[in-house]
Amino acid sequence: MTRSKLTVCMFLVAALLTGCNESNKSNNSNSDTHFLKAIDGYLVDAEVYIDRNGNGIPEDDEKLKQLTNESGVIGIPVKDRDFDIIVEAIVGKTRDSDKGGTIDQSFRLVANGSGSVITPFTTIAKAQNKTLQELATELGYDVEVLSQDYIALKASNPEAKKVHLFARSVVGELNKDLGSDIFDKQIKTIKDEIDTLVNKDEDLDSLNIYLSDTGLASTVPMQPTLNEFLDNTKYTSMSFNDFWRTRDGELANWQFDIKKNTVSIEGNLFELMFDKFNPNSFFMTFPDNGEGCEVAYTAGICRSEMQDDFIFIDNKFALATSIDGDLQMYLKPSSTELITNQLLGVDSFPLTGMNIKENSYHHLDDKSNNWNSNPVLSEISKGSITLSNIENGLITMNDKEYVILRGNGQVYIMKRVSDNHPSLLFRSKELADFILDKWKNHTLEQPQ
Repeated sequence: MTRSKLTVCMFLVAALLTGCNESNKSNNSNSDTHFLKAIDGYLVDAEVYIDRNGNGIPEDDEKLKQLTNESGVIGIPVKDRDFDIIVEAIVGKTRDSDKGGTIDQSFRLVANGSGSVITPFTTIAKAQNKTLQELATELGYDVEVLSQDYIALKASNPEAKKVHLFARSVVGELNKDLGSDIFDKQIKTIKDEIDTLVNKDEDLDSLNIYLSDTGLASTVPMQPTLNEFLDNTKYTSMSFNDFWRTRDGELANWQFDIKKNTVSIEGNLFELMFDKFNPNSFFMTFPDNGEGCEVAYTAGICRSEMQDDFIFIDNKFALATSIDGDLQMYLKPSSTELITNQLLGVDSFPLTGMNIKENSYHHLDDKSNNWNSNPVLSEISKGSITLSNIENGLITMNDKEYVILRGNGQVYIMKRVSDNHPSLLFRSKELADFILDKWKNHTLEQPQ
């Protein structure tokens, strides 16, 4: 594998550009079909089960062939409307229309098939043996909003924004005992945090709420969609592997223009092309200069050899895997940052309000000392991280000092102070496992 500046050529782009294998998703208009919508945001490519035996467990013989479509819609046979419907949102497979990349954590939604939506609210009500009206009353929300497509209602009903923020904030807790006193406290914490944000006149659509392992709330900016992330924005990208990142001063500077479907790399302009089977993945095309194409696209048009896929996207950074499995970081430089391939010139990330000491994490680190990556995942137990300087993002972990460079409470990019070696911290083990798998299961060519 030759990692030139064009090599980084391939990840990311537009959840709005779908065209994504609709033949394998729910798109049935038959009158014998009843349609439901799976919503946190709209859940795309989620698995759906009809719980015909009523045991609350998604089983293979109950699984539908279709996945939820780009609007979160699934069609079930009318004869199955009286059964509960189980939706499985899976890390590495399911996308949330609220943001780009895969979801951070797998979760399950449940609702009776006679309704029109499957949401965190129907799931909580089912687990607690309550009606939606009873749950709405406890939360202080209008049941007419809870029981419908609250995303669509935001255009006409201000309360729908509060309901949507609650839904996307509570999904991270749905794998716990929903009938427990602890979960009730978590619900109250999220609701109280939303009320505080409303009193501050904050834009609820731009925020998300996470709870620490000890139940403390942190409010962070909402993760962008891929289109929002790339829209007319400059990024610097580089590998997490020390060899590839530092080889010949290797890094790439990108300027995206989503409206024109172009990208400029080091002043060279290319056309963006999107993988129709994966809207988070793209490659680039360019005219044949008369010497022939290493990889042909159409007559007289070449395409980039590599193609990369955005896995995790935040406002200031993203993680992407290339078609050969290398892991790349994309950093959005601030006006004061002059980023080098040694990760010098990168501003530190302040940890104020992040509650980083209150959580356990999963540390993903490339242990290789050569061109062939050796990513290793280890658990960091709660209390193992010491805050050395909150404002400057300085922490101590396993007797080593690190500086946090980017983060959002769930994922952090950091570098070791002693040698600027980068690594990652994850709250979600599922997301960490998924990225580890993508990173490890690849074939690299020895550099020339």
